[in-house]
Amino acid sequence: MFIQSKTKDKSIAYEGIVLPSYLLPKTSTELILFGSFTLGNVILEELLCRQFLFWVLFNLGLNNAYLIIFITSFFFAIAHRSKSAKYLAIYFLSGVGFALFFYDTKNIVPVILVHFILNATEIVIAYKIIMAAKKEQCTLNKG
Repeated sequence: MFIQSKTKDKSIAYEGIVLPSYLLPKTSTELILFGSFTLGNVILEELLCRQFLFWVLFNLGLNNAYLIIFITSFFFAIAHRSKSAKYLAIYFLSGVGFALFFYDTKNIVPVILVHFILNATEIVIAYKIIMAAKKEQCTLNKG
């Protein structure tokens, strides 16, 4: 979800759920680097919030899978709070989905792939929106 807003200098800014527009990739090189960073980040998030926390909570004697899913999803949401507190529910529900998928498959690899595909899709959409806005801004400046 992206929200269009006017900035002080009358340029167009797009704010996404993932990051503010000034941090999103603006060139194809930045897009590739951002995608690589995103993959590494997704792997770390899933290993910590799913694999590791599931194992720790289970080995601490917590045998209720749904409680473990709730706790790991809560940590997942809290880990994303710096992006915007108003989206905590979205991150929590995403965490629940990833945790249920992990619990069902007992394999972290497909969860990492799905998580990466979702993040990469949002990044590519943001990139395309930014490029279209730049093109529109150039057209407006010429006319």
